[in-house]
Amino acid sequence: MKIIGKFKYLYLLILLGLMQNCSQTKISESGKENSDPKYYAFDDSKSDEKWFSDIINTYPDHPGKIVRVTTAEELQQAVLDADTNETILIADGIYQLQRSLWIENKAHFALRCASGDAAKVILQGGGWKGGTPSDVIVIRSSDDIAIADLTITDAQSYGIKVEAYADEPHPRNIHILRCHFLNIGTRAIKGTGPEDRKPLVGGSVSFCRFENTKVP
Repeated sequence: MKIIGKFKYLYLLILLGLMQNCSQTKISESGKENSDPKYYAFDDSKSDEKWFSDIINTYPDHPGKIVRVTTAEELQQAVLDADTNETILIADGIYQLQRSLWIENKAHFALRCASGDAAKVILQGGGWKGGTPSDVIVIRSSDDIAIADLTITDAQSYGIKVEAYADEPHPRNIHILRCHFLNIGTRAIKGTGPEDRKPLVGGSVSFCRFENTKVP
């Protein structure tokens, strides 16, 4: 059992090494996001377990206003009204959305579960076979957005759709952390290419779970 445990941590270290090459986020030794988005910093003075825990439990730093919501209506209005450097904390519960959560023209904004447990906050779309909304979250013309610790489920099209258009600012630095995508009909995370084909810059998808229990 001891050998198996060592292989488990070796696998996690290899996985994080691959993420280092793909991600544009730099995590400091304290677990905070730094302004130089190049790599995950490895502190070899810590045990493998401690280093791994620091990475997966970190949140992007968005100092500023905190808004707490407890109903689907409050959530949708809070996202619509969100300011720069704002974090929306969602209380435990099931949120049946009547329309997509539009994160548009936002900067330095975080949307996450207040308790830090994705299983306790469930954002439901219009249904696997159709209904409104067909996309749970849509991100457009925004920079430095963090979506963390949510279950996103029951949508015919997309769990999170990142839209880009040639005549608008492209989304940048979109980070999706520790989310559970469940029964999304088309794609859990969708990125749309603008007509000018300029790439989106920055961002990461980290420690998420993708699961379908239904067959299209």
